Amino acid sequence: MPSGPDFHDDTLHALLLSATYHAQWRLMLATPYFVPDEGLLDGLRLAATRGVRITLVLPAESNHRLADWARGRAVRTLVEAGAQVRLVPAMMHAKAVVVDDELALCGSANLDSRSLFINYEASAAFYGTEQIDWLAGWIASTAERGQPASAKPPRAGGATWPRGSWRRWRFSCRGHPLESPSASFPLSCGRGTTPVPGASPSTAFAGLACSAAIGVGPSPSGLRQRTASTGGRRARNSS
Repeated sequence: MPSGPDFHDDTLHALLLSATYHAQWRLMLATPYFVPDEGLLDGLRLAATRGVRITLVLPAESNHRLADWARGRAVRTLVEAGAQVRLVPAMMHAKAVVVDDELALCGSANLDSRSLFINYEASAAFYGTEQIDWLAGWIASTAERGQPASAKPPRAGGATWPRGSWRRWRFSCRGHPLESPSASFPLSCGRGTTPVPGASPSTAFAGLACSAAIGVGPSPSGLRQRTASTGGRRARNSS
């Protein structure tokens, strides 16, 4: 199942969103980075509140610190709704989803807006009982090695940014603040362009997600439109 900016529809995102509303008893997810858009987060939260058993496996500390900060609100939202979010002690690059006994997905897409709306990704869908059971068993055994995530904010009433990190993050893209309307993130840090030395696209996107979390910076939809307009790509919503 391919997905990317050359598709008019967000195929993978639509499938995941549909799964959250049609799942009957379980949703199992494993991803290194968890920064979902509001629609997918609401779907997971509502699934948990109607009794679907949700298991989400994440690394306690990924290789992108900003992505770990950006996921905080989404993780707390799911834990409060009754989902089981487990933090494993080592970095985990696996991306997998299991929906009841009906469907399993495994591929390159993370559960974040960059993977689901911007990147070129590919996922394999499995419908056989043997494959679904194997992947579900792997997610379950991996979750057992992790610690439960907390719904408590990391530091109530105080900033959680280490001293000086805001300045370093703010100017991570060629000296342009990410919260500025003229920020060049899609041009200098995005897929298909020359990366900024020392800053991977995932790191830059995590910074953008943090920006959105505190109420500044462009939205994922605005980012997608700017990305689609560069390099001669057509806008994704064009006819």
